[in-house]
Amino acid sequence: MIPLRRDASLVSQILVCAILALTGCRANSDSGTSIRGTVYYFSFEVQRMVGIPEAQIEEYGCKYYIAKDQFHRALREMGFQNGGYEAGNVRAKILFEAEEPYFIDAQGFVRHGKEYGKADKKLFAASLLRAGDARCGH
Repeated sequence: MIPLRRDASLVSQILVCAILALTGCRANSDSGTSIRGTVYYFSFEVQRMVGIPEAQIEEYGCKYYIAKDQFHRALREMGFQNGGYEAGNVRAKILFEAEEPYFIDAQGFVRHGKEYGKADKKLFAASLLRAGDARCGH
């Protein structure tokens, strides 16, 4: 008779692999199974004489990464009209695969497509993982 324990272990390993493959879970270095987004960020703490427009944040911002679940924790409210968002005073652009980018202005107002909201700036900044971009000095 073949030991049941060994067969059950093999079957459970195969099932776990199949479930992970079917659900699309992706691993990354910072949080195991969380989806990671790319962030271009210019510190909220640095005062600027001239704002950074949405189209230029990738030039001025440092490159970081953020786990999608961490980013969503930093979003306080979404789903209202503009409410004060300034497209000419952007501090962050967040990119997740196959989604429109999120933008956060200097006051913490968020734009995602035609939807607006508010982010916790401190929680957002604390959730960033440095991408090793040597040109960043702020």
